[in-house]
Amino acid sequence: MGSTIKNIQLGITFIILCVSNFSSAQLSITPLNSIPDLVNTYFKRTGDQISNFVFSGDSNKGIAEFHEPSGNLEIWSGIIMSTGPVQDALGPNNFYNAGSGGSFGTGQVGGGSSPLLNSLDTTISFQVQQLQFDIIPASSILIFEYVFASD
Repeated sequence: MGSTIKNIQLGITFIILCVSNFSSAQLSITPLNSIPDLVNTYFKRTGDQISNFVFSGDSNKGIAEFHEPSGNLEIWSGIIMSTGPVQDALGPNNFYNAGSGGSFGTGQVGGGSSPLLNSLDTTISFQVQQLQFDIIPASSILIFEYVFASD
C-alpha cells in the first residue's frame, strides 16, 4: 500500500509540474516603447486626460507590456513591473535570488531606493520600480484591475 501512495504522489507531482510548465509558457513580454504609450494603452478611456508621466526605475528591464492569453492571471494583458528583469517572469525561476541585483549587475538599480519606503522602515529599499501619472477621468468612476505576483 505504501508504494501505491508513493506512485499516486509522484503522479500528482508530475501532473502539477506539467501544468505549471504549460501555464508559465503562456506569458509573453513585449519590450517598452514609451511610458506614455504604455499608460495610455492600459489606463486611458475615451475622454480621460492623462499627464505627468514619471517612471523611476530601469525602463530597459524593470517595466514592459505582458500578454497572457490563457486567462490564468484573470488579466489578459497589461503592464508588468519587476524588481528584477521582467523577462524573468517567463520562468522558470527555480533558483535562489532569480532576478535579484545580480541580474541587473548591481545591488542598487533602477530607481535605486525610495525615500518614502525608507521612511517606513529602518532598512534601505533597492530596485524600486515606480510608475506615476495624473489622470482626470471622464466619469465619476475609475477602476483599475491589478495582480500582485511573486515567485
